[in-house]
Amino acid sequence: MVKRRLKSALALAVLLLVLVGVVGYFLPERGTSAHLIVLDSQSFLILKDKFNQAGNSARLIVLLSPT
Repeated sequence: MVKRRLKSALALAVLLLVLVGVVGYFLPERGTSAHLIVLDSQSFLILKDKFNQAGNSARLIVLLSPT
């Protein structure tokens, strides 16, 4: 009786994992729309314009430095 329940629980767990995998595979990707640019004197004006154009949406600027 215990073995039967264990087998049923294992089969259900495997089925759920397969189902989650299939659903995750076919759902559209929900990546971010982040655009990474190297900030130099020429690209700064482009960044400024894009930042100002996106006034109705969330904006985030992340500056990364190796030091």
